[in-house]
Amino acid sequence: MNDNQIFDGIRDVMRRHLRLEIPVRPETDVLRDLNLDSVQRLTLIVELENHFRICFEAGDAEGVSTLGDVTTLIRERLEAAGGPEA
Repeated sequence: MNDNQIFDGIRDVMRRHLRLEIPVRPETDVLRDLNLDSVQRLTLIVELENHFRICFEAGDAEGVSTLGDVTTLIRERLEAAGGPEA
């Protein structure tokens, strides 16, 4: 799975589970630009795990500030797990 496919999956999760219809790009800051409350952030994390069939670890949030960072993290988790077309 390439970064474009992962990013499309992230956008899909945001639309379906958070009802976010704002335009997003890899540079979109997860906290500042999306303006998610704590419940929405948790929902995003859980739904991304479900969608990509991965598990985030406790330290994964460190260094993640943009949707591009989230894309990279998901790709790394997929590769580590031998996930879909890793």
